[in-house]
Amino acid sequence: MKIGIMTLRLHKNYGGILQNYALNKVLSDLGHEVETLNIVWDLRYKGPQKYWTYLKRIIKNIIKREWTPLDLESRIMRSDSKTTIYTTAFKKKYIPLSKEVYIMPYADFSATNEKYDAIIVGSDQVWRPMYTKGIKRYFLDYITNPEIKKIAYAASFGTCIYNHRTTKTNQKYPSVNL
Repeated sequence: MKIGIMTLRLHKNYGGILQNYALNKVLSDLGHEVETLNIVWDLRYKGPQKYWTYLKRIIKNIIKREWTPLDLESRIMRSDSKTTIYTTAFKKKYIPLSKEVYIMPYADFSATNEKYDAIIVGSDQVWRPMYTKGIKRYFLDYITNPEIKKIAYAASFGTCIYNHRTTKTNQKYPSVNL
């Protein structure tokens, strides 16, 4: 069976990388052909979107009395070079990625309908809007082929209160492991 794993971008998340490696290894040892969907995030805001995002963060910081840096994306990208040396080498060696690169939050996953027999979403906080831009994708809204098995594996909202009002899904998962 050809299986695609959809998880948070692996980047420098050690727990996510190890979980993905373990799931991939177990499924491969069971005789399945497995690859992880190669998800990257476009963290750069351009033009008016940048200033609108900054304004929303300022208002949110004032109302919630929390501090989210205005230049959060820049800080993330600057820290990449120092911390990803070893994780990148490990991923290249042990985690097969799809040839297709899916740039979130607006990636087109429609080709997966012809490529995989099953999609596993998880693990980690894949259903937490704070961590997943384009969250509907993590509910597998793009799967139109009824033959594809949809499996949620250790998927989490990451909080005891679900804080995303606009996501509604009628997706049916034949397997959910928590």
